[in-house]
Amino acid sequence: MFKKIIVYFSFFFLMMFNLKSQLNNEFITGASKFSIDTLAIQNSQNIIRENKGLLEKEIDPEKYILGPDDVIALSIIGGPKTKQYDLTISPEGRVIIPDVGVVDLKRKTLKEAEELITKKVSTILKYSDISILLKELKKFKISIGGLISKPITVPATSVDRVSEVIDKAGGLKFNSSLRKIKIIRNDGAEIINVDLLRFYNFGDKDKNPYLQGGDHIVIPASNENSVIEISGEVSFEGKFEFVEGDSLSTLIKFGLGFLNTSFLDSVEYISYNDERTNIIKKYVNLSSWKESINDKKPLVGDFPLKDGDRIYIRKIAKWQKPKYISIAGEVKYPGRYAISDNMRISDVLELAGGFTKDGDVEQTNITRWEFFQWDEAEMERIGKLTVNERTETENLYYQSRVNEQKALMSLDFSKIIKDSNSQDNVVLMNKDSIYVPKYRDFIEVQGRVNNPGIMKFKKNADYLDYINQAGGFGYNADESSVLIVKLKSQTKFLAKNKNYKIEPGDKILIPPKTDFSYLNLLTVTAQIVSVLGVIIALTRL
Repeated sequence: MFKKIIVYFSFFFLMMFNLKSQLNNEFITGASKFSIDTLAIQNSQNIIRENKGLLEKEIDPEKYILGPDDVIALSIIGGPKTKQYDLTISPEGRVIIPDVGVVDLKRKTLKEAEELITKKVSTILKYSDISILLKELKKFKISIGGLISKPITVPATSVDRVSEVIDKAGGLKFNSSLRKIKIIRNDGAEIINVDLLRFYNFGDKDKNPYLQGGDHIVIPASNENSVIEISGEVSFEGKFEFVEGDSLSTLIKFGLGFLNTSFLDSVEYISYNDERTNIIKKYVNLSSWKESINDKKPLVGDFPLKDGDRIYIRKIAKWQKPKYISIAGEVKYPGRYAISDNMRISDVLELAGGFTKDGDVEQTNITRWEFFQWDEAEMERIGKLTVNERTETENLYYQSRVNEQKALMSLDFSKIIKDSNSQDNVVLMNKDSIYVPKYRDFIEVQGRVNNPGIMKFKKNADYLDYINQAGGFGYNADESSVLIVKLKSQTKFLAKNKNYKIEPGDKILIPPKTDFSYLNLLTVTAQIVSVLGVIIALTRL
């Protein structure tokens, strides 16, 4: 019967595993059919729904070009009543006004349309006031090709810019050009250059124009062999596609401007000679640009760049970031304090108002966070090895460092308090952290004792005195391996060696024996027999 149970369970788990595998395979197969093109189309539809009816700003009647499916609200006021009409521009670009006739508005601005309609209505009807409003925007198709997720046609309006239509189509690929996008208009009669990098970085809307019905957008690949580069003390280092007309100020703006650390007296400019066989290096002084780099007016000393030009802006010599330290715990005014060069621990303790009456001077510690930046490559290398793979030296090195209190400085604060000229009164470094704990007038005894817990510190008492106070060694206690753990450094000492001094806040740990005793064997045997009994009972079902 027991064998039958095992067979049934095995068969059940096998069926579940096969079913899960089939479901996973079907899901993966289906996911592969749900292609990136479909996702791109869904994304464009979501963007269209989200942006429906959104305008960048009010429409300028003198610039908006009317076209098929624009709806104009016409109001004719005067006489006994007001007449209102919604006029939809026909595919030919005309509107029909009841009782007036046809007005041709092909490629007319909204302002021009108002003038034409007013003139037409006034010649036929005698009314005192005539006004028109743009009630609904026309929609038309824009085709997009080149380096995009998929060549596609998307709906757009006259207030959509190139970048918005590209988003509707699923966005650019990682290697698509931002600066050399083309709009082909009127069947190729007009080519418009688009530079989205200038639009995004400078807000230059002329480089991200509005679209018209029938426009075709072409997105080429970015040319990695035709670049200009900026590095050093700017907000954004990088290489950028080169376009004719780029200047030194253009490149700096692409780098999002200078930093406070920028040394502008000698900005290094590197260019190639005409044969591109040698480089030409010179230094330019851009100190006058620091406050005016984002001005729209031309900058003094600006000059055009060539393909391959680079500039490097160095850091001001001896530039220092603001430095601070933190002090916490039992001081009168804990917190962060700015520090200057050659400031020492005693100086900060004075600023913090000194220790409180509960502060434990002996256990006060300082952590030097800058030490965390030290190279740990050797520890990482040894840590990846098994114990058998390590040499004896590597194993000793690893064991000695694995539990180290990294960046904790070994200083005696009682000496610092007594004598400011003490060697322990070291110069502070940026991000040093001082912690003053509350005085702990107790010792903690844990592990294999009969009554573990916390007990009052007694001067000159040794570890056995505290263990006896805790009821003595408990069952299976390893009396020869008792550990003393120091509060300040968490350093561990073998108690029987007596190479330490028990101080307030220390912890005494009594570990269990690790050998396998006869009693342990009986306990494990009893557990095995119990399990066998359950198995036998199952076989009799």
